[in-house]
Amino acid sequence: MADQARDELREQVRSRYARAAQAVLAPQDGSYVGCIAGALSRAEYLDGLRAAGFAAPSVSFTADAAPGLRAAVIRAVKPGA
Repeated sequence: MADQARDELREQVRSRYARAAQAVLAPQDGSYVGCIAGALSRAEYLDGLRAAGFAAPSVSFTADAAPGLRAAVIRAVKPGA
């Protein structure tokens, strides 16, 4: 179950990161809507990390990347590693 949750989280992050990067690198008319629409909330990210079997997950916002869009450091511990 943890492997499946981890794979699902990885795919969510990968697809949303790709959309976010595209929106940030090539915004049209200054719009970041595509990026923000696909972003995970802090709670969703933490829940996904826990469901994937990670312990002590944390999200620390580091800077405002754009209006309504924040850069963050995400940390978690892989048990047994």
